[in-house]
Amino acid sequence: MEVSARAVRLAPRVAALAVGLSATFGALLAPAGAQDQAQPEPALLLILDSSGSMLGPDGSGQQKIAAAKDALNRVVDSLPDDSLVGLRVYGHNIPNTDKRRGCKDTELIQPVGELDRSQMKASIRSYQAKGFTPIGLSLLEGAGDLEGQEGKKTIVLVSDGIDTCAPPPPCKIAKQIVGQGIDLRIDTVGFQVEPEARKELKCIARVGKGTYVDAASADDLADQLERLSIRALRTYETAGTAIEGTPSYSGAPALLPGQFTDSIIPGTEKWYALDLAEGQAADISITIVGDRRSENVGDARGVVVTPELDDTDLTALIFDAGPATVSGAILTPEVGSEFRFEDGGTYYLRLELADDTGGAAASQELPVELLVNVLGEPVAPSPTATTEPEDDDDSDPDSGTVVGPPLRRDPGDDDAVLVVAGAGMSLLAGAALGALLTRRFRKGARA
Repeated sequence: MEVSARAVRLAPRVAALAVGLSATFGALLAPAGAQDQAQPEPALLLILDSSGSMLGPDGSGQQKIAAAKDALNRVVDSLPDDSLVGLRVYGHNIPNTDKRRGCKDTELIQPVGELDRSQMKASIRSYQAKGFTPIGLSLLEGAGDLEGQEGKKTIVLVSDGIDTCAPPPPCKIAKQIVGQGIDLRIDTVGFQVEPEARKELKCIARVGKGTYVDAASADDLADQLERLSIRALRTYETAGTAIEGTPSYSGAPALLPGQFTDSIIPGTEKWYALDLAEGQAADISITIVGDRRSENVGDARGVVVTPELDDTDLTALIFDAGPATVSGAILTPEVGSEFRFEDGGTYYLRLELADDTGGAAASQELPVELLVNVLGEPVAPSPTATTEPEDDDDSDPDSGTVVGPPLRRDPGDDDAVLVVAGAGMSLLAGAALGALLTRRFRKGARA
């Protein structure tokens, strides 16, 4: 049997193409960790400032302590039912006239455990702003509050000022906690803070492997506290280079081979650009991290769009976005081998997320992870044939080489691909799927 050079060149990619095609026809790929033993649930400890400065106005006609309590109640309402959450406050018992006692004033008023909304809200109502700001001691005690939790552990600390009980500085204590090998992330929120306090809170977040955010208003505080809390309770952490897709193809960021992170809100779409030359194909994995607050957000659709802005079911991946983390893969045809994929140029990945909640999920920003690979080498253009110049004599007019349109390849020439896409697809896809998933998704992710 004669085997063409093209078939030999395509042979190493047959298994990968089988997986891409199975994904194209709607097969869903769960992250590899979803098939492993269930991971322990993550745990969250909220640490709130209740010092005397929180009695000051927040700019909206209420005290800052009232704004903080409103933000906490909103977080309680938004968290999944089975969340492991606790609450510690500081500066709430001893007035700021007794520094010796006030600098020990930190209390776990709601132990870390499965969320009891009514009990948590009762705890929030139970304290008032009074005294000093022992941030460092609260962090040290907070690390102990999370002992015994087997899953990912996070502290989210909110303050409107500096630690008034230092030394030691709270950043040094955060570094000491991390240095003890405690697997803990510390996020900080500055509520209408001055530059000195912002610098201190940023330092805590930096050494605590976390994030610092500003909250300039009561609404900002509620938004940031909710966002950080939801993130802390996710079991799948995206990884890669941060990128921000655009709402249309115009100005779409370039996707080079690598791993990227973004996010998407229900009812929107994101565009990304990808340059492909003739002879190349794109292998794209898409992971959308679920939001346990929602049973169903809507259909998510990823599709590769041609330079002419055409899309086709050949490169479409559709799955439900909701409480589970879901992943899938698209492998495009090799450029130059299929209708609508004839020419090299800038192709686009368009990621859409419907909103089936009537706008109720508009605030649920779902993290996205993209893993991009470009397969194959660009095909060098063939030398251009030329026509022999015409003579004035009576020579045979057919003796010269005539340039005509390029011959279109008959689909039947691509036997190696057609076998995979036809009867042999399910057999090869099943064999290749496990190996590809092991490569794509980090151990430990779970739906």
